[in-house]
Amino acid sequence: MTQSTKKSGVSAKKKLAKAPSRGNSLRWIFCLVCFVMLAAYVPFAAVAVALGLLPTLSIVVIDRSVEKLPTYAVGGANIAGIIPFLPDFVLHGRHIDLVHDLLGTITMFAAMFGAAAFGWVLLAIMPVVMQTFADIESKRRRDKLREQQQRLMHDWGPQVNCETKAEAR
Repeated sequence: MTQSTKKSGVSAKKKLAKAPSRGNSLRWIFCLVCFVMLAAYVPFAAVAVALGLLPTLSIVVIDRSVEKLPTYAVGGANIAGIIPFLPDFVLHGRHIDLVHDLLGTITMFAAMFGAAAFGWVLLAIMPVVMQTFADIESKRRRDKLREQQQRLMHDWGPQVNCETKAEAR
């Protein structure tokens, strides 16, 4: 390997590593502002959201891919698991006894963390499902082309078929 190819390989790797975009920074600032507003209005709801978002926060730290697909899958499902419990905290979140009862139930945390686990399952299963659908579609397309080829051979004769021309040589 020459020095020039080493340099080009390094520069190609640097090109692949994307710098954080401005939109990504604004998204994080928006999330932080929303969380601070929630903490100011209903501090116990902010604690519940922070505890419920632990799977999402961990995948944000761990995920180094450019696409951030695991972050979106786990985070979206995790947020969907948190949303059903937010109205209780917002409406009754200033009463410590009710908050203690809500945070003390295993059902709430099972729903939140179970939703994050569902995000992981989606992330693991969807490529297989999509590949299966792509295979089915390609087989359907192949069968349709073979049917069209048979019609052409019937209308124009076997000379149209490329396979018979190769066999004749």
